[in-house]
Amino acid sequence: MAKHLNPTRIALLWTLMILIALSIPGRSIPSVKVLEYDKLIHAGLFFVLGVLWLTAKSEAKMLRGVVILVCILALSVGSEFYQELMPIGRTADMVDAAADSVGAILAFLIWIGLRQRFHRLNG
Repeated sequence: MAKHLNPTRIALLWTLMILIALSIPGRSIPSVKVLEYDKLIHAGLFFVLGVLWLTAKSEAKMLRGVVILVCILALSVGSEFYQELMPIGRTADMVDAAADSVGAILAFLIWIGLRQRFHRLNG
């Protein structure tokens, strides 16, 4: 894989994209039909986040995978507190955190079964 497209850089970019999206002021978020699927969007974003970090850093080792999952779960909850505390007109929504967590856990469960293949993608 090209040096500039390595799995860690892709995972970092995805994480940064999520953090930027979480920082958009509430009044700036358009009311569009696709946002009716907010919880699916949350789960999907964190599913991809899980896949990317597990591929980039787990080395197919269960303990590393668990640590990555715990970090992503902490991000899912922490991001809601961040939105509540920042003066951006957003509020904490623990249902969003639950949707994020479902996406991350689903990625982890798939990774458990396919972790040797995930590791080969990074190798």
